Amino acid sequence: MPIARIGLYRGKSFFPSTIIKWFTWSKYSHAAFFAEDGSVYESWYVGGVCHRTDLHEGHTPGTVIDIYWMTVTEVQYAAIINFLRSQVGKKYDFRGLLGMVFRRNIDRTASWFCSELVFKAFQEAGINLLSNVSPEQVSPGMLATSP
Repeated sequence: MPIARIGLYRGKSFFPSTIIKWFTWSKYSHAAFFAEDGSVYESWYVGGVCHRTDLHEGHTPGTVIDIYWMTVTEVQYAAIINFLRSQVGKKYDFRGLLGMVFRRNIDRTASWFCSELVFKAFQEAGINLLSNVSPEQVSPGMLATSP
């Protein structure tokens, strides 16, 4: 059975990490999906949705990453990966991030902020990490509260 891993970053930079942590009342500023091959899928404010081989690339040296994981079926894992692959190249969702921070649903298309992308990938696999929450409402810290 595959393991689905979510990396939650305790960012150290002022922008955007400290600002995100402050507005979301969390110790986490970023979320990413860690694939079984060691690569990472993330939506980054520089470059949007990307697939990288280094989970530290672009992050401040010394940033702590907490890893949350769950066992999933082969079908669920494939659905997560297929969804993430299909999103690579899409823009970072600055408007959605502001909407999440200020608790306003700002309609936008074809863009993602980090935790929204990860949450939606699990939804695409039929895994609901949080009840009664839509992807645009999910902060990195909220992912840590998932059962």
